[in-house]
Amino acid sequence: MQQSSYTHAAPMQLNRMLLLLFLFMTLSWPVFSQQASVVDDILYIPYLSTADAFYSAEFLIIPASDPIQLELLATIEVVQHESLTASSFEQGLLYIPEILIDGLSYWAEFQLLSDTEFELINWGSYASDTEDSQLIVQPVWNRLQGGASDIGIGADGSMWVIGKDERPGGFRIYYWTGSRWQRVDGAAVRIDVGPDGIPWVVNDKHQIH
Repeated sequence: MQQSSYTHAAPMQLNRMLLLLFLFMTLSWPVFSQQASVVDDILYIPYLSTADAFYSAEFLIIPASDPIQLELLATIEVVQHESLTASSFEQGLLYIPEILIDGLSYWAEFQLLSDTEFELINWGSYASDTEDSQLIVQPVWNRLQGGASDIGIGADGSMWVIGKDERPGGFRIYYWTGSRWQRVDGAAVRIDVGPDGIPWVVNDKHQIH
């Protein structure tokens, strides 16, 4: 009887250990998807860029709030992934470029109200249903983090902008890394990018660099 009890208990203990290991790996290694999603009043953002780090985050959609409000539940710091499109939190604005809700995609912008609460201030849909139930993708501008006064894009896809923060020579210059704007030395008022990806700028003294 004791031997039979042991032979059944060992696999059960092994299964429990494997389950605990799986849960630990799930919490420690975030699984990235291309867009945020809403399930059971929880908004999950898999990849969120801030000024100093990257996170995955979960928010509670506060019931009956109008406009919609969020409460931050948890964040986990993650490593940078150049291939993913990041949501962003900058200067009190939470911008989510794509949220999957019931099979449809939206973008949304939230204003910080307190340390953990946000309120919806702008949103849009990427698609709409026609009368014959065919899904038509609409051309929609997708807002990126930050602001700019001029932009240049090279044939290789490299993207550069003139920012809005003043300094001698005009305004600061930034390039898009794929998930965030990276500041570079210098200042200018106009910018363009050659086919080889090299940016050209004109400063406030009409000098070309």
